[in-house]
Amino acid sequence: MFTHKIRHFLLASTLCLVLSACGNDIKSDIILLDQAVTQSGMNDSAIQDLQKEVAAARSPEEFTQAAAKVRDQYQSYHQAINALDFKTDEVRGIRDELSTQSGDLISSLDEFVNLNIRSSVSYTPVQAERVHTTIARAENKIETSEKNTLQTLKKLQALGKDNGVDLQIQ
Repeated sequence: MFTHKIRHFLLASTLCLVLSACGNDIKSDIILLDQAVTQSGMNDSAIQDLQKEVAAARSPEEFTQAAAKVRDQYQSYHQAINALDFKTDEVRGIRDELSTQSGDLISSLDEFVNLNIRSSVSYTPVQAERVHTTIARAENKIETSEKNTLQTLKKLQALGKDNGVDLQIQ
């Protein structure tokens, strides 16, 4: 669930580095964006560690703790990119979209983390329904955020192409 979002984020970060070679205002904006992402702690090592922790979770409590760490990392990233002031509307627009998408992801993870899921306690039917509804809603929001991020990355790809850089987004 989180792996795709993290993979898309890494791709966006890599694309930022590729665009940094084009030598115009877009280049300086992309470099600024990449530096902020790096300073937020969103790097290959951190993402791999988070992926391992999510994959290793064997109980609802462990998964909730891992989800909280992913949320915290995205909050740091979200704050870092929102603090930027760009020269170009193109990069500003992409940042705004990525900011909205990361904000949606954070909100969904907050809902999940705040469920207080317990593996050793039985739920009443009403509690069980609330948990299932909240999880389904959070999963749907995460999936939507993921799709929107892919669309934003395709816009970044088009921006790169317009500036003489051929970007590959899968």
